[in-house]
Order: sequence, then C-alpha cells, then structure tokens
Amino acid sequence: MNGMFKIKRAYRILCSIALCMAPVYAITLYDTTETTNISGQLPEEVHISTLTQAFCTGYSFCLHNGRIWVKTDDSTQWELFLSTGLPFYKGSKHFAKDKWFDPPQAICEIACDDDTLMAFDTNGAMYRCYIKDTTPEKPFVWTNGFGWPAKDTFYQLPSVANKRAWAMGVRRQSVLYHEDIFGNQHHYGTMGLETLYFLCENGQEIRFTDSGLPTDLSRSILGPERGSFIARNMSVSADTIFLINDAGEMYTRLIDFDTMGADPMWFKYTYKAYKQNLSGKDYLSNYTEWGLPNEDWHRQPSIPLEGKARLSRFICIFQNGQGNYARELRVAGTDSEGTIGYYHKSLRGQTWSFTPARLSIQEQDFIPGKDAQPKLLHGKPHEYSYTGHVLKNGQPVAGITCSIPDFTLTTEGSCTLHFDTSDAHTEIPLYLLEVWTYITRNKPGLDGTPNNFFATPVFEEKQLDTTNKELSHILHTLFGNKNKEIYSLVAEATDQYVEITSTKENDIYTLFLTKYNTALTPQFFKITSIYTQPLIQYYSDDSLVLSPERTYTIDDTSEIHQKIQANIKYIESLHNEMEVYKKYYHGAFLFHWGFKTVDVLTTITLINKIVDFPKIKTLTHFGGTIIQKNAEKYKYLLAFQAMSYPYIVELVQKRLDFYQELLETIVRTQEPSKLNAALQADYTAYMKAAGIRTTYKGYSANTKSKATLSQVTVFPLTPLWELSIDNDTSGTIIRIELPNILTDLIEKQTESFTSDIVFITFAGTPKKEKQSPSVKKLTSKPGIFEKDGNTIRIWVMEGARKGAHKKLVFESAPI
Repeated sequence: MNGMFKIKRAYRILCSIALCMAPVYAITLYDTTETTNISGQLPEEVHISTLTQAFCTGYSFCLHNGRIWVKTDDSTQWELFLSTGLPFYKGSKHFAKDKWFDPPQAICEIACDDDTLMAFDTNGAMYRCYIKDTTPEKPFVWTNGFGWPAKDTFYQLPSVANKRAWAMGVRRQSVLYHEDIFGNQHHYGTMGLETLYFLCENGQEIRFTDSGLPTDLSRSILGPERGSFIARNMSVSADTIFLINDAGEMYTRLIDFDTMGADPMWFKYTYKAYKQNLSGKDYLSNYTEWGLPNEDWHRQPSIPLEGKARLSRFICIFQNGQGNYARELRVAGTDSEGTIGYYHKSLRGQTWSFTPARLSIQEQDFIPGKDAQPKLLHGKPHEYSYTGHVLKNGQPVAGITCSIPDFTLTTEGSCTLHFDTSDAHTEIPLYLLEVWTYITRNKPGLDGTPNNFFATPVFEEKQLDTTNKELSHILHTLFGNKNKEIYSLVAEATDQYVEITSTKENDIYTLFLTKYNTALTPQFFKITSIYTQPLIQYYSDDSLVLSPERTYTIDDTSEIHQKIQANIKYIESLHNEMEVYKKYYHGAFLFHWGFKTVDVLTTITLINKIVDFPKIKTLTHFGGTIIQKNAEKYKYLLAFQAMSYPYIVELVQKRLDFYQELLETIVRTQEPSKLNAALQADYTAYMKAAGIRTTYKGYSANTKSKATLSQVTVFPLTPLWELSIDNDTSGTIIRIELPNILTDLIEKQTESFTSDIVFITFAGTPKKEKQSPSVKKLTSKPGIFEKDGNTIRIWVMEGARKGAHKKLVFESAPI
C-alpha cells in the first residue's frame, strides 16, 4: 500500500470519526435585538456591527423577528435575505444526502466579514453563506457544514455559555496577504480561512475555531497582559481582534491558527529573522517561511474624553484594504457635547475622530471609564506554575531542580524554564504552540486530558554554560543545536503537570514538573490526573445517585426510574468513548505511516530539491510527527480506559441492580423502603464495609524484606492495590488488580475469602536490569488475594496451568 493511498484512506477514517462526534450539549440562544440593534430597526446605515446587526464591503445585515434582512450599499431598501431570511438547503433532499438540513425556526445571532455571512439559530447551530464569488464554493448558497477533517454542524457549546461576545474574521482575497513579524509578506493562497472567536463569560478567555479545524471550541488565544486583561467586548475583522475593557483601554492583535504558527502541515515557519524578495501580491510568497512568533497585542491610544463625552461597550473593526493594517476601528459613544455617534481611526493611527450617527445606546451600555473598579479590569494572568526535577533514564538527577512559573495552556503562548543547583541558575525561554489534532475536544489540559505542545527554545548559547558541570552537560544535551530550531521539543501538559522529553545517544532525559511537588513517577502521576476527566467525575453526579439515607415511597418511583435511565445512558457514554478512542488511535496510526512513507519519498527524490509545490514536503515532514503524537496520546488514553472503564461500568451496573431492586420492592409492596445497605459508593467503600483496611504492613516472601500493601485510594473507582518492597530501589511500582473483588465481596460476605488478582509492574527506569528479578517475574501473572480474618496474603501462581502452585508474595503483619 503506497503512502498517499494510506493518507487518503486514513483521511476517510478521520472524517467518519469526526462526523460521529457531533456535540451532545449545545446552548440555547435567544433574541437580543432590543439590546443590540443599536443602529435602529432596519436603519439607513449600520454603523457598528453587533450580534444582530453587521456590515461588510457591499452589504449590511439586520435581524428582525428572527429573520435576516439585507441591504446592499447602493440601495435604500431592506429585503429578506435570499427571499426567506432563513438558512435553507438549495436543492433536492434526495440528492443532498448528509448535506441536507431543515430550515431553522429563527435566527438569533449573525456576523459577517468580507465574503462570508454566518448565523446561529435558537439551538446554537451555525449556518454559513458566501456572498461573493471568491471561494471554490458557490455564493449565496447556505450550508451548515464547517471544519476539517469532516464538515459538520458547528454548535455554540457550554464552554462559551454566557459569552460576552463572538465575532468572525475572514482572511482571503480582499486582504490578500499577511505580513509576519520580520516584515515578510505572504499571499493568502487559494483558500484563505474563516475564523470564529468567542470572548467567554470571564472576559479573559478567547476561544476559537476555523474552517480547517474540528468543530469544537477547545483552542484558545492568550489575551493581553498575559491573559489578565478583562475585556468588556470584542470585535473581529480579517482575523484582527479588537478588545475594550470597562476603563476604555483597548488592544488589537492579528492572530489565527495559521499566523500563530500552529499549522506546520500546510505552512513553513521560522523563528530566525530573514528577508524575502517576494511581495504579498505574488502567489509564490505563500510558500516562503512565515516568521514567528506571531505579533503581540498592540495597545491602542486612549480616546480623550471631555465634558459629556462617554464610551459604550459597542465597538467595531472592519477590513478596508490589503495587508495587516488596512482596518478601521470604531467605538460608539458621545462627544463632549453629548452628541451620540462613534469615534474612529485607522488601526495604527494615533488620533481618534468623532462622527455623529443615529445610534441608540442604553445607559447600561456605557462603560464606567475612569470610575471602573480595578477588579473588573484585570484578573489573574493565564499562567500555571510548576516545580520538578530532571530524570535521566527514569531516575532523578540529584541536586538539580527545574521550575516553570508562567506556563500558558493556551493554543499559543510562551514560558520560561528555570534550572537550579546549589551553585548555578539559568533560564531558557520557550515558545509554545499546540500540536494539531483531528478530534473534537472540550478543554484539553484543563479537563484531565493532556495537551501536546511544540516548544521552540530561544536563547543565547552562553546560557547553556554554567558553573555546575553536570547542569551544563544536561543543558547542552537538551538544548544544544536547538536554539530557534522550529518545534525542536515537544511538551505534554495539563494544569497539574508538564513533561518535556529529549533523547540523545540512547539516554532519555525528561523534565517532569508538577503543580505540587511529588515523589510519584511521571507515569503514575499522569494516570492520577486523568481521573479528573468530566466523564469520570460524572460518576458521582446528583443526576445519577440516590441517597442511601432516604426512605423512598410510591411517590418517588418516577425519580428512581429517571436515575436508572440516567445510569444506563452513562454506561453507554463510557462504552461509546472507548470505541471512539479506538478509532482515533487506529486512524492516527494509519495516517502517521502514510505521512512517513511520503516524507521519505520526497526526501530521496527531486521533489524536495526543486520546489515544495504543492506543499507535499511541508505536509508530510511535520504531518508525521503531529499524527504520531496524536497516536501516542490516544494509545495512552485508550490503555487507561481499558484498565478503568470496565470497573466503572461494573460499579454503575451494581448501582443499577440495587436501584432496580428498590423500585421493584416499592411497586410490589406499596410500602416505603430504603436502598439495600450493601450498596457502596466505590471499591474503597466496598472493601471498608468488608473490614479491609487501606494499608497493611508486612513481609515480602519472594524478596525476603519488609513490604507495604496499600489500596490506591486516589482511584476509588478501580480495585487497585500497590505493593512496595523496602529494598527495591529501582522505583518499580507493583500494581495488583482484583477483577472479581466486587462480586466476591457481595456474594461471600465472610471474614475469610479469596479473590483472583493480576500482577502488573511499572518500571521506575527504562533500564529493566535495575529491577529486582523477583519483581520482574510477577509481571502479568495471575495470583490470589486472601483475607484470613485480619490477615491479608498475596499469592502468585507459578508453573504451568495444570501443575500450577501458589507461592507466597506478601503476608501482613499481626495487628
């Protein structure tokens, strides 16, 4: 199978996965025309774009009675857009197949920029229509498909509920080119892109997606002042964001997924300053290296206010020419005489002018200005602090600590790595860019699932040489020849930890830093953080759980039935997520090898020597790495799910059995009843009810040393124990799973019983020879957990199946 065929096949797999991942929960939207139609009802001119009124070159749009009305610049008459004012499929349902959609009942929010109109209905679903013949798709045809690798319906999700604003920007033929931080211009290509930006409820978080990303809102932009700036409102045009806060302070920034540098499969990037000869009007300039980092936030000059002059929350930006700076800014308000209108200037202009206009601004829409409360202007920076250590082949390097006080978990950002010894200190700045992924997500890095970042170090070589010889060696190993080398490191991070790994000469160096300093190995600590995933936390949600203390009557049967159905759906969700992650992993694996095959071919042929056209080498060079990181992450998450989800399902099923028993008892007897006292919240609770403690000190027979047997109480939804051997210094973790313990505890209910176990060991170091031989022999072998009164014994089964005999591994000491 050749590489390109593998890519195409994997692409089809990814599309099918994406299509099955439509959001389950979307927010409901409402009519806000009374508070946002500030230009009046179907006005002569729309001066300021809002959620219900918008304009772009050639057109103005207004919402009225849930319908979209349109007026061209050369007309004075408003009319329903495309005759109905509602999105509809233009064609036969029979031939449309999966592209067909029913017209919505009403439209609640709109936005337009350049050649694109977007609208959201009451169910939070988005529709898109091109209003110029500037894209491969036909103009004036509604579609509800958006994103990549599959076009799906995009919904406003709970992560942007109670948003302060949303807006969209188009970077295409009208703006023509992007100018990078080094002053090099890059043609928009043949497609361009549309990007949606959401200013969240806290005013600090900006989430986004675009036409080349999966249909979710998992990606975010670092706001002004390291994310501490609290914006009151936002407007966007040509992917330039315009923000204002309650004091009237304003920032702008041109940034999208491509310009920030997060799309190395389609664009070349560099952190090394250079000058090119091509103009942005030259199509080939699209193929040159885009300079990084992306431009930073630009503080706009303040609007001078005298007399009755005031500013409102209503702001607007719109593109009016080519390049980065062809934008006009507008802020609605009053002048010194109290006349209503708007202040305006060019993007990089220094002076604001005022133009009177027919606007309706309510008192609550004026911002406090100089009277604004400081707590409404600035919050905490979007930075996370970690401390940790350097590991070489899994073992901590003594005397060296590392820390990051300012890691940004946004899609683009930066941080500084600090290294310290008793006699040396050095700092290495890193630019961070999220590794692209093809799945829909929630809040990676913040919801228990890890996020991967490309990291590019930017430093001076002298920073690698310190007064500490060992630290200098490690710094040269980690960062030597990597200064400004694009994406030369990869970091895995959540709000609980950061892990950066580098391999050189068969040695694996790992920087592992955590929110709270820990002695746990990286592998074990990362597993603990996964347990904060929303789907796992949902296990204890009130919508699933009946109180064990309460007495239930015939009047409560409806509630009990609802809980039963909710638990059944929860089990289905667990099964469905496992199936989806299996598809993610297998699709990524196939996609990865397709990329690698084509990358090799382009390297050994003239394709790479002549011109990277049409971006075959660019696509495959980083594409393979990106998909590989996706595959590694999903393999890891899938392994975790395979270990934990069946146990969670078992607990939920047991809960269902008891709920069903309660329901049947009440219906049969017509008498009040309580839940069976045997029902417990989790495995730890079931064992406690059976008189099993969480920790046992004792003796390990096969290693002839003291040992400790402990329940993994941080994982109460799984029946896991750990056996630690006192004289084993390898850092090895011996995990003991009890797959049948729940059935054994409930059915046997005796002081003494046995239950099957399985041993699985985790090496503290990749060099297996450092493990105790007696520990290595336990791996994946069956065994027996024995409770004999107050004594706990762990046995391992040795020998062939028919001639197997048990050998004592651990026995607890007398109490």
